[in-house]
Amino acid sequence: MTRQNKIVVFSEITLSKEAVKQYLPETVIKPSIKTGDLIQACKEGFEVAVIIDGVFDFISSVWHKEILWVMAQGMDVIGCASMGALRAAELYTYGMKGSGYVFEAYKSGLTDDDSEVAVNFYQLDKELMTSIALINIRYTLDILKQEGCDQVILDTTWQKTSAVFYKKRTWPYLQDQLTPEAFNLLKTHYVDIKALDARQCLQSLPSLINIQQKIVTVPQTLFLNKLIRDIYYQDDIQAIADILQKHYIQAPQY
Repeated sequence: MTRQNKIVVFSEITLSKEAVKQYLPETVIKPSIKTGDLIQACKEGFEVAVIIDGVFDFISSVWHKEILWVMAQGMDVIGCASMGALRAAELYTYGMKGSGYVFEAYKSGLTDDDSEVAVNFYQLDKELMTSIALINIRYTLDILKQEGCDQVILDTTWQKTSAVFYKKRTWPYLQDQLTPEAFNLLKTHYVDIKALDARQCLQSLPSLINIQQKIVTVPQTLFLNKLIRDIYYQDDIQAIADILQKHYIQAPQY
């Protein structure tokens, strides 16, 4: 297996840094991935990247071609649970590896709604507060169906919870939307499948790494080339700019 200090894990909400350290004590853990982070990790010499969480909305998400480009450089990229599962389902035919229920749900077409893995979060004192991912409710209701739960209750619960905007989907809000019976059923049987997927992925990482990766060819688009250039040469450009400013640009005198 690749040395742990050559593995980077992008996780912030689904699994805490402490939770990741239970499986990979010496690995580097970074916050939710955004555009450019994977190329930066490649620049820093990481050989394996595990994508769990990623940003979206007001911050640019990790690009598909960015993932393909680092894979072409030899990096092994594995996705699960959240943003990682989305990208893996979209790119598994090109060699990105995926793991877990969430990945399979998107890969198989069980769902194509990106917002099912989306959550809103904020820090309250030392506790991280998050909304409830719809994919977790989907999984919980699937389990209840297998156990023979009343289908009408399950269907109604899904209709009402899936209609809620992801930022509002909290336990207090759902309690107002559901009947007491449906709410208690959901909450007492609730399974955080995103977290379970992430833990399983980290636990089975050696076998995932050993799967042979497909070699990809990535079209060198203008935007991709600019992103690579900006990340790989940002330190050099800054250094040159500082030298020029110090030695050749005279500050105005007053």
